[in-house]
Amino acid sequence: MPGQLCAGQDHKNAIVKNSKAYCEGRRAKADGGSVGNNPHIAASDAGVSWVSGFNSSEAGCCAS
Repeated sequence: MPGQLCAGQDHKNAIVKNSKAYCEGRRAKADGGSVGNNPHIAASDAGVSWVSGFNSSEAGCCAS
């Protein structure tokens, strides 16, 4: 499963919603967005995952 747990972690425990948010954050950065564009509540699991994705420099986690 793509997403927040792709950095050498066990993918079996990935939470789909958070993985999706992570990939959305990566896409937002690739598209030239701002970290302030996070569509999730900042303190929520999805919000934290989105910011982690936005700030990630890891390649190959999310599908294009």
